[in-house]
Amino acid sequence: MADLRADRTRPPQASPGIDDDDEPPEPPRLRALRRLVTLLTMTAIVGVAVVAGTLALRLSQPLTPPLSLEAVTAERIAAPPGETVTAAGAAPGALILVTRDGEGVERMRLYDAGTGELVRTVTIERAAR
Repeated sequence: MADLRADRTRPPQASPGIDDDDEPPEPPRLRALRRLVTLLTMTAIVGVAVVAGTLALRLSQPLTPPLSLEAVTAERIAAPPGETVTAAGAAPGALILVTRDGEGVERMRLYDAGTGELVRTVTIERAAR
């Protein structure tokens, strides 16, 4: 009798040739789905890396190309009498002055950077708010 009780407490024997670690083969659809998910994950990672790289590249560059004052060869620029210069800027081959007269009218004056001659004058009109 003691032998029968001992047999009941033993774990059942596995079938010969099958280990507990062996898993049944994956169905073909599940294998294809797993590959598609892996491909999608890799594509998302590459996409995020490209966007991050593009942002880093764009943000590391200056917004406008540097302008050297050595390009300005004019000795002097004459603003009209009675007007005050409120802003100044430069563009390739040109100097830009914004002036205001006694009546409050603002003008943008474009001067040639090489000769200092006035090229064009534009009146600035402020839009009513």
